[in-house]
Amino acid sequence: MKIVIYQHALQHAGTWLAAMEAGMIRHGHRPVIDMWSGRVHQCDVAVVWGIGAYRAVLAAGRTVVIERGYMGDRFAWTSAGWDGLNGRAAFRNQDVDGARWDRHFAPLMQPWRGVVGGQHVLVAGQVAGDSAVRGVDLPAWYRACAAAYPGAQIRPHPRTMGIDNGVRRSGLPIVDGTLAGALTAARLVVTYNSNLGTDAMLAGVPVVACDEGSMVWPVAGHALGGPVVEPTAAQRVAWAHRMAWCQWTIEEMAAGECWAHLRSGIDERH
Repeated sequence: MKIVIYQHALQHAGTWLAAMEAGMIRHGHRPVIDMWSGRVHQCDVAVVWGIGAYRAVLAAGRTVVIERGYMGDRFAWTSAGWDGLNGRAAFRNQDVDGARWDRHFAPLMQPWRGVVGGQHVLVAGQVAGDSAVRGVDLPAWYRACAAAYPGAQIRPHPRTMGIDNGVRRSGLPIVDGTLAGALTAARLVVTYNSNLGTDAMLAGVPVVACDEGSMVWPVAGHALGGPVVEPTAAQRVAWAHRMAWCQWTIEEMAAGECWAHLRSGIDERH
């Protein structure tokens, strides 16, 4: 099997890609390492960090996409899935039990509060140009949120603080302070495809997710201004169990545990 790992200029990305390489070597592979230059290698499996510049790689064959994790310390956990980003990836996490969730993440799940647990609708700001919102007119989406939810507030993405990014033109009041504080005051979180949806679901707050690539798509509502979806306890637990198989520590990746989980699905298509 020929594997190509496309190295990344970002230091943290390179560190995780090196861990994936080490894990694959433990399974007897000898990946080819190449700094991304636009050249697409013919191979059985490619490994990339994110998908922004690598869309030609995804189109060429099977690709493992790694990126920041979704739960807990997102710098200590990294996601890994086949052929896509976030909810568009295949994580091989169907029909899993709760052992991994219980071992690593169980304390993150808070009691369900529902719409009665907060004061206002919270809209998640995102970074224009990110792969999760590629091609989306974010200012127009923010304005649609303002129209659908009178009195809603918006929390800009931390990376866009001080940048308009369409947020200030939305007419939505801006929420400052901590993420925990913002979620405590929210009765509903509205996101296009932001990880704030995952944070909200774990905090017990209902979510509207407008893109099927959202990690909370199976347990969220999808229409602005539509009925609020409140998943059952069983649905939220099943979602959490699946989420536990979407992200890995660097030690697990270097030990080959991540690749051992993913490689059994190499012949499957998402």
